[in-house]
Amino acid sequence: MKRKKIWDNAKNALVIIVTTLLIWFVADQYVREVQDFPVTVQVVSNSPDRYAAIDNQAHQITLNVEMAGRRGQLNAFEKLIKSKTVFQAKIDDRPSGTKPQSISAIDDILRKIKEISEARVSIKDVRPRTVKVIIDDYEVVSDVAVEPDFGDLQVNATCSPETVSVYLPRSAKERFLSEPVIRPDAADAVREATKGHTQTSFREVPLILNLAADATLGIRIIPSTVTLTGVVQDRRDKQIKGPVQITFSIPDEVEKHFAAVANPDTQFRRSIEVAGPKEILDQLDPRDIRAFVDVMAADAETPNKEITRRVNYVLPASAAGCSLDQDSPQHVIVFRLVPRPAIEPSGT
Repeated sequence: MKRKKIWDNAKNALVIIVTTLLIWFVADQYVREVQDFPVTVQVVSNSPDRYAAIDNQAHQITLNVEMAGRRGQLNAFEKLIKSKTVFQAKIDDRPSGTKPQSISAIDDILRKIKEISEARVSIKDVRPRTVKVIIDDYEVVSDVAVEPDFGDLQVNATCSPETVSVYLPRSAKERFLSEPVIRPDAADAVREATKGHTQTSFREVPLILNLAADATLGIRIIPSTVTLTGVVQDRRDKQIKGPVQITFSIPDEVEKHFAAVANPDTQFRRSIEVAGPKEILDQLDPRDIRAFVDVMAADAETPNKEITRRVNYVLPASAAGCSLDQDSPQHVIVFRLVPRPAIEPSGT
């Protein structure tokens, strides 16, 4: 009796399980549901002579798509969406132009995506319903001059070839090639080519050309690399400035008791060679250059002893970028500290 009751309960449980599975199966096969999915899309062209892109900075947009289908089909579509970051729609049947145009998000984008059109679900709605795109034709601009930018370097160089061709969408021509000239940055390439060399000439230095444009525009420069041959001209000059007056820089306490006396043949007006940018050297007045010999407090401990000391030259702040030429000989002054006569008190 007890075994029969257990068997009856097991049969009832089995019937419930089977019935539930049948209900789930029927619901999955016949009950249609609606679910929203985020679908990120781009538009492209199959033709190498055409440019197509969504008219925003990212050149893609995420559509909120409402799909209808059976539960299993919607689950399969959800797996498809999660497996791919971006879907591409080929829109070669649309007319081209240099201005953005609005197209249908359903007919012109979603239904042109093979994976979505073959999915066993139907599109109920999409937001936004229209999307702005650019569909344009490419053109070739010939004889575009290459004028390298050498920055602060003064360079005499030739470029081979001197002109190139640029392949770009018509709508991008005004933004990135308003005049038929490309000015690539060449300063770093020239510095690298002459680095560690005593000569400043360089030969056939490769220079990669590009336009500061969005990579998705597909702009091509033909050829993409030119070579530079030339020489860097030194912008620094050397000029003799003088005569410059030399003085002693002596502490007050030392000067009270000692006089700095130079050798009789000492020249206190000297000329110096200064190196720097020519335009600044031309404006440098020798009277603005400070020249002095340091007298130390310790020198007073050995009065009347000959001291040989280097002359210090200080250029004014207006001579930025200038310096004494390193190859110029150093100037020195030979002097002695001579005690001053004692001053007797008045009235004695």
